[in-house]
Amino acid sequence: MSSPNHPATSSRRPRLMHHQWVAHIERCAKTQQTYEAYCQQHDLSIQTLKKHLCRYRRQKNVKAVAVESFIPVRVMEASAEVLQHYELSFSKGLLLKIPTSESLVSILKSLRGYV
Repeated sequence: MSSPNHPATSSRRPRLMHHQWVAHIERCAKTQQTYEAYCQQHDLSIQTLKKHLCRYRRQKNVKAVAVESFIPVRVMEASAEVLQHYELSFSKGLLLKIPTSESLVSILKSLRGYV
């Protein structure tokens, strides 16, 4: 058991929550320093900052996708013989053709993580 005066215990950095790391990431971006220089200046672990940076970027991407997820749908009349596939057109030019033989559940499972 280590004592409070033990060097390994006294040099430990305080454990920060994710939102605190996000605040550091955003402050670092405003200062235009490298992450390495910012971490050294503020006595932060660069490895931990990079871990939270990846999480932060993923969360921002998910929020951006969620905003774009709802798009107007145009329903066109077609007879059952003509309709062989559904077409989903996305804002960035992606056109997805899905056979009408696929169930809605299988379509949604296939799209999970892409839309």
